[in-house]
Amino acid sequence: LGSKLAEVVFLDSDNLHNLDTLFHMVAHETRNLVILLTRDILLRPWCAGEMATAVREGLSIVPVACGDFLGFTDAAIDDAGSTFTGTEVTMLATLGVTIPMIQRAFKHIRTLTALPINRSDPYVIHEQLADAVLEKCQSVTRLPHSTTKAGRRQENSVVILGGR
Repeated sequence: LGSKLAEVVFLDSDNLHNLDTLFHMVAHETRNLVILLTRDILLRPWCAGEMATAVREGLSIVPVACGDFLGFTDAAIDDAGSTFTGTEVTMLATLGVTIPMIQRAFKHIRTLTALPINRSDPYVIHEQLADAVLEKCQSVTRLPHSTTKAGRRQENSVVILGGR
């Protein structure tokens, strides 16, 4: 996605050392959250916290479902946070995210139409998916094909969130 936009695309794994900064960036410096829905993403407290923050702030959310994603089932929503340690729950609460907020976020995201991705698809299919993702994003400036990355704005127009 980064090669197609005038703005910065941020991959959440770029800065997992400072979660306060990460959640602040999602809340105040981002317009779109692309969620790579994988088998384990609902079990990761920081991913759940980013989703809850994005829903609370009214960001445009674009879910992309990998083949191993089991879905936002009622059980998954009810069990949200049950695998988090006490320290993780406390850290999330310190950052303004509660388990009920995460459950509401999961319920909201479940209503959105996810774009499917097959990780083994050829590059050209992934390029088409990137275009489809950008079509769903709000307020992004596409680069002409010949433009370099040098002239980009520094605000994050898209944050990509994902797990293994």
